[in-house]
Amino acid sequence: MFDCPEKALEQFDLLGAANAMQRLIHITCVLLLLLVADTHKGKRPPADNLNSQVVALHKQGNYVKAARLAEQALSIAEQNYAPEDPNLATALNNLGLIYRVQAKYRQAELLYSRALEINEKAFGKNHLAVAALLNNLAEIAKLESKYVQAEMLCKRALKIKETNLGPNHPAVATSLNNLAGLYAAERKYEQAEILYKRSLKICEKAFGRNNQAVAPALNNLAALYAKRGQFRKAEQLYSRNLELCRNSLGRVHPTTANVLNNLAVLYQSRGQYAKAHDYFQLSLEIRQQVFKQDHPDIAQSFNNIASVYESEQNFAKAGRFYDKAHKMWVKTLGRNHPQVHLVLESMARCSRRR
Repeated sequence: MFDCPEKALEQFDLLGAANAMQRLIHITCVLLLLLVADTHKGKRPPADNLNSQVVALHKQGNYVKAARLAEQALSIAEQNYAPEDPNLATALNNLGLIYRVQAKYRQAELLYSRALEINEKAFGKNHLAVAALLNNLAEIAKLESKYVQAEMLCKRALKIKETNLGPNHPAVATSLNNLAGLYAAERKYEQAEILYKRSLKICEKAFGRNNQAVAPALNNLAALYAKRGQFRKAEQLYSRNLELCRNSLGRVHPTTANVLNNLAVLYQSRGQYAKAHDYFQLSLEIRQQVFKQDHPDIAQSFNNIASVYESEQNFAKAGRFYDKAHKMWVKTLGRNHPQVHLVLESMARCSRRR
């Protein structure tokens, strides 16, 4: 079963040439920035139109096609921009994002590193655009379990933001969230809790307790409590988050679906399978309404429903839902994605136990 962590604003940030954009994202819902128009010539660069298509494909969760177009966009950018142009850094970073989602971590790291070098030269080592790329590199290091390197990168990004924006800026809350996520991955739960709470406090002060911008901090603190076996605290925060998302975003919204999914994961971990089924089903129905086509989030819902059936030893139904997840992940993520291999293992396990 899979929950939906709320990633920090710059963990998978896509850079503009002159500034780092701040935004809330979900693991499967990220917007790419277009390359900045060539103001000297008064026309859009050729890669711009390609990037527009990449934006649409990324929203649809079609990462295979998005990667092909992002590769073309980078090739065009390399032909049209000087090696030190921040527009080239944007194209490098955008393709790095797609590769990260596809679990091509080494390729993503190389692209992020090139982009970082360009932006450090263009803007200086303490610019917010540099902080965004540091966070992208930190995420790759975390995924590869290179925790010392990831912590160094996260702390450097945090320092840049605190220096430029002050200690109580929402962007600082983002970096606190990033570092807390790293500590949680290392099972340094007390350190993670301190940072998540600080991040939540900053967001509540900046936006108010009931603003959607508070949702990621609530979600991640709840997930931390769930990992520590503090189910009551986790349920309270998830429930608060669900009400917040329904009121501010609507009942049919991807983030609302994510919170329902996370509550279902919590209930499943406690053996409350009937509740888990109900919440997974609600999440699936929202995702199908929102995306209206094959999407990794819908595949995640199929996979999670299958895992409940497997927990109930209904291996025939579990196998059918795992098969649905497998087909959709192959189509959207590619046959070599780790998620595809995991669901194949689940299918084989159910097949043996029928």
